[in-house]
Amino acid sequence: MNISLSEVIDSSENLGRIICAGSTRSSYRKSFDEDPQNPGKYFVKTGVFIDKRTPMQFSVNRISTLTEQQVHKLGLDHQEKTGRPSYNGYAKIKAELCYGLNCVIEKDDVNGTNPYHANIIYPEVNEKQDYQEIAAQLALHAEFVKYNNNPN
Repeated sequence: MNISLSEVIDSSENLGRIICAGSTRSSYRKSFDEDPQNPGKYFVKTGVFIDKRTPMQFSVNRISTLTEQQVHKLGLDHQEKTGRPSYNGYAKIKAELCYGLNCVIEKDDVNGTNPYHANIIYPEVNEKQDYQEIAAQLALHAEFVKYNNNPN
């Protein structure tokens, strides 16, 4: 597979945050839950966009050129590689939203092993609450794409 994506992530690109959790409802409810007003629709929780790295950042995949099945394959591969108990789906966001929140998006192909990988890096802020507000905005605008082969 010889894929070459631009070094610069365009604001129109779609990004996908892989969501892996346990196989029990209480485990995955930390990442997403069903919308009580829209059965069959799901919403993403703020914690999906929080990571403990400094500066605050998290991994995504550049998914604009991929089919939904291909994005799910990236998630399943991630699950296998990390030993997570369950792959549940991905949170889809626009790069434009990240840029609007003053985040930086950097291409990071993981030494050539994942051409779709990138990191979203939060702006330097003074308070933890500011990071949480950025994460809340990302979660609010994210679309959860559930992996249908998961029985949950």
